[in-house]
Amino acid sequence: MLWLNICPADAQVENVQVAHPVYQYLLHAETRGFLHHFSLSSLPLQRSEIVNALRQIRSQQADLQTSELSTLERFEREFEILKRTNAVMIYSKTDSSQLFSERLFSNDEKMLYHYADTAHTVQAYMIGGGDMLFQKKGDSSMKNMTKAQGGFRVFGTLSNCFGYYIQVTNGTVLSGERALALEDPRIRQNIKFTTLESDFDFTESHLQFQKDWFVASIGRQTQLQGAGFFQRTLLSNLSPPMDAITLAAKFESVEYKFIHGSLLGVQLDSNGLPVPTTGFWAEVGAFVQLPPKYIAIHQLTFKPSWGEFGIWESLIYSNRGADVAYLNPLSFLKSVEHSLRDRDNSGLGAWASVRPFKNLQIKGSYFLDDLVFSLIGTDYWSNKAALNIGAQYSTPFGVDAALEYAKVYPIHIHTLMFRIQPPTTDCK
Repeated sequence: MLWLNICPADAQVENVQVAHPVYQYLLHAETRGFLHHFSLSSLPLQRSEIVNALRQIRSQQADLQTSELSTLERFEREFEILKRTNAVMIYSKTDSSQLFSERLFSNDEKMLYHYADTAHTVQAYMIGGGDMLFQKKGDSSMKNMTKAQGGFRVFGTLSNCFGYYIQVTNGTVLSGERALALEDPRIRQNIKFTTLESDFDFTESHLQFQKDWFVASIGRQTQLQGAGFFQRTLLSNLSPPMDAITLAAKFESVEYKFIHGSLLGVQLDSNGLPVPTTGFWAEVGAFVQLPPKYIAIHQLTFKPSWGEFGIWESLIYSNRGADVAYLNPLSFLKSVEHSLRDRDNSGLGAWASVRPFKNLQIKGSYFLDDLVFSLIGTDYWSNKAALNIGAQYSTPFGVDAALEYAKVYPIHIHTLMFRIQPPTTDCK
């Protein structure tokens, strides 16, 4: 493996994908009371932010149990706080123990390329996986489906301030009932699979610049907004990756973020009227009319030592190009909308995380759409709202138990979710 003695863990400006298992470990540590002035309400986080969190956990190692220390060390090696000893290169002139040796079938991390010095980092991986799904019908017959996907991921930082990330994957149904793949919400949103009846492909990427407290990025990435254990109320787990420009000011106890992203508009017919889609299938091609559609988000987060709380406002507009009024990162969107003749759709949200004592954490979010303040709470059709509230208890022995309730108004959809599990130790 190609390795230099200097491994600048702090020079990691790029974001870490929201599916990474480190977030589950950080949630465990946050509940245990090891993280102060820290927030998981807006994901993804930068690698440097995760490094700082892992170091904060390490500083309290006297209170960590054996399983927590073991998991912490695995992540410290992956995020290069400690020197890696569990990774091998496909090829390197400087390492006598290559991948194509007895380490091919070991638990060592398999890398295409790695480079690190005092200002630059590069990491490249091949990634892949697969799963099987079984579904029992009412007549007791069983359906099944097997799918697999693979691709690559490259990320790193240049000159200690410019981060980059790209991931590309392609997958297919290997056998069984193709329709069962639609149980995955990401595949349901994939036109190549649903409409073109081919395989499915995904990509996420971003470029990010950081200087002191200022962060700016552009790219396509999955984002989660709002406090919760299972679902996020503001930008949920079911949302597709968003193409967006983001500006942020980050300090220890407060953070402000501005996002301006593009959304997929509703298809129009030749008369400019919406065309309803049939199930998961939609028309594609050069002649499909999709009006431009955008979202602007302002988010202010406060991070005291006992938890966090924040406020969130959003506005969705369409049928015109990017509006300069909504490109202003410091404004009140609802008032701006009124000044532009009230053509758009605004929303307000808030969230909080509270740790009343070690090992217990309470999280909740609330979102209100189409604001008629005098009719809030009356089931008025125009006021659409959603909320979630939950609690997690984490034991020193590595077991997390979480319970969360969610509700959507005015149609009164309720969900109650419960989970007991140990924190993950998988760093791959």
